Amino acid sequence: MIQTRSYHGAIIDECVAEGSNKIAYLILPERLDTDGLKWVEKTSAAYNFSIAIITGIDWNNDLTPWVADGLGKKDMPFRGHANFFMGTFIKDYITNIEDRLNIANASRTLAGVSLSGMFAVWAAHSCDAFDNVISLSGSFWYEHFAEWIQSHQTAKALERVYIAIGDKEKKSKDSRLNALLPCTEAIVEDMRKKARLVKFEIEPSTSHFSPLIPRLEKAFEYIYSSKVEGDGDDD
Repeated sequence: MIQTRSYHGAIIDECVAEGSNKIAYLILPERLDTDGLKWVEKTSAAYNFSIAIITGIDWNNDLTPWVADGLGKKDMPFRGHANFFMGTFIKDYITNIEDRLNIANASRTLAGVSLSGMFAVWAAHSCDAFDNVISLSGSFWYEHFAEWIQSHQTAKALERVYIAIGDKEKKSKDSRLNALLPCTEAIVEDMRKKARLVKFEIEPSTSHFSPLIPRLEKAFEYIYSSKVEGDGDDD
């Protein structure tokens, strides 16, 4: 059953797997629709893990690690509040959610798409709260991000990392977005030194956000399936 509540201005949709210490935190730009929430319940039961979906945050600012120009000439700059948001996320969101759901010694996955996909990889280098990371179309084009990841260690050794981009994202008229593929490939190679298992996919017929649910399905299967062996690419 999905439980929904407001917390610190955000909306949190939760699905609890009773008796499991596994929980995934999924940060999205907007709430899933009814079919999406039904998929959450099905997936939580299939792999026996709880899911907390967080929406309603200050997307462009809470998830960016430092100040950078906006993508468009008229767009506001990214303000780079990730450090502050991460403190709130760990101290308030995680503590409150896991206390309420009675999850002890949690094994945590942090998952995101676009800016939250970038945030998930950054967070693994900035705190030791997470065991697994999922990044779908992570905004690795962000100014100096790939170089920063390559020059820092994760806070602890990761178990599994799943990174994917859509094949429709590989080329863009915007010079920064056009750097997505090489930046992603550089980060994947670096993450292979920092995690036990890493999977990278370039997904056919996929754009930046769409389709979301099939991509999340593949990501959670990789993180939580006991059948996964080795690492590699399907690109």
